Amino acid sequence: MGSGDPSVLESPSGRYRRGCVCFADIWTMSSAMIRCLDEARRLAPLDVDLLILGETGTGKNLLAQAVHSASRRAKGPFVAKNVGSIPSALAEDELFGHEAGAFSEARTRRRGLFELASGGTLFFDEIGTMSPDVQAKILSAVELKRIRRLGGEEETQCDVRLICATNADLPKAIASGALREDLYFRLARHILRVPPLRARSEDIPMLVDRFVALDNVTYNRAVRRVTADCVSRLLEYPWPGNLRELRFRISSAVARCDGEELSSDLVFPEAEPERDGSIPPRQELSLAEAERRHIRRVLTLTGWCVSEAARELGISRPTLRKKIAKYGLKKA
Repeated sequence: MGSGDPSVLESPSGRYRRGCVCFADIWTMSSAMIRCLDEARRLAPLDVDLLILGETGTGKNLLAQAVHSASRRAKGPFVAKNVGSIPSALAEDELFGHEAGAFSEARTRRRGLFELASGGTLFFDEIGTMSPDVQAKILSAVELKRIRRLGGEEETQCDVRLICATNADLPKAIASGALREDLYFRLARHILRVPPLRARSEDIPMLVDRFVALDNVTYNRAVRRVTADCVSRLLEYPWPGNLRELRFRISSAVARCDGEELSSDLVFPEAEPERDGSIPPRQELSLAEAERRHIRRVLTLTGWCVSEAARELGISRPTLRKKIAKYGLKKA
């Protein structure tokens, strides 16, 4: 793998932050991902609400913004929110805003996410983490195209295209009551399924080349090659964190590389024995075990800063804390 040409590269995540991701910015040679993009291109101009399914770190946010950019709403706002990060008590205020005097701290009128996105696209990630009552109000706002601020008496017109994303097991979420069935059926008319990185392994060499080129510029490095052993590890690894994990690992490796060659010990520095002194064969790892190890690695790399680790993993802090408890992870 070569280093690519940094003069013509920009990270898709950088374009996302600037609000200008289009379909051409989503890098892929995978037939599975190309099918997903073709379906997204077909749906983009139809102005229908969408549900994007995919594991954490697969780029669901990039796809949502690309759909917006190809829609008739492209000149309107694209407002994105990981709703898993909104405390339940503040959800209605965050979504619908409030009038001055609605509560003791409400000194001025505040517009919520629906008003901020009016005329454009509203993207909610981790939709299943919101309470069913709030989900019902989201559904009503989308269907009626009207919202009422907290403390307000009049309804405000609000026209948004809703795109939601989740990595949850939807039948399980509906059965448990975590996701309202009526909201699901509203969104499930049009579903985009983003494949995990392990299902598009042909993309890995190209993505590594581009990430290395970007990081050479960022860190003033001169990486030109990736060792054969490292390539093998990259292709065999299950990537529980998907594209986000690949980006994180390459960036960290290039930053620590003093020469022209990227080796596997730089990309996978955590090759450590388990407590019994053995490492199970990679192909025998379950997805849950791979997730446990990945979370532990990111926590270690971030010095057990939960906020930073949650950002790198692309999940909310409460979700990360639940996973830490689930897997019995403890700081060494």
